[in-house]
Amino acid sequence: MSSYTVISEARPDSHSLPMKVGEAELPLTTVLLTNLLPGQRVSVEASIVWHNAVPNMDIGELELFIRDTGIHGQLLASGQESCYLSGEAELDFEETIGSDTARVYALTVRSSDERAIIVGPVVLKATVRA
Repeated sequence: MSSYTVISEARPDSHSLPMKVGEAELPLTTVLLTNLLPGQRVSVEASIVWHNAVPNMDIGELELFIRDTGIHGQLLASGQESCYLSGEAELDFEETIGSDTARVYALTVRSSDERAIIVGPVVLKATVRA
């Protein structure tokens, strides 16, 4: 079986961006993989371009999460980024498929004290390898 990649992307100035991020975890995008076989490897990569919501006053903070199925799904990977003006946050995760024939990966974010604005692009990419 050959490898394949599924990508979900939100471009800057799309209908949903820019978007202010707050205390509550917010879903950004998902990718769905189907026809999976036991033993296949899946690599998931996320990247988000964002700005500090309060520049020149404090450091902006953004937490990223990759979850199974959605905001209430199992936490698979997490990370935290900070910046003075703007930055690109990245997060990746890799797993070996068990008996599941399909997987949904969700990218979610939150920001303490609403210190982040997602400007995009937002990219979630999953690659399946034999």
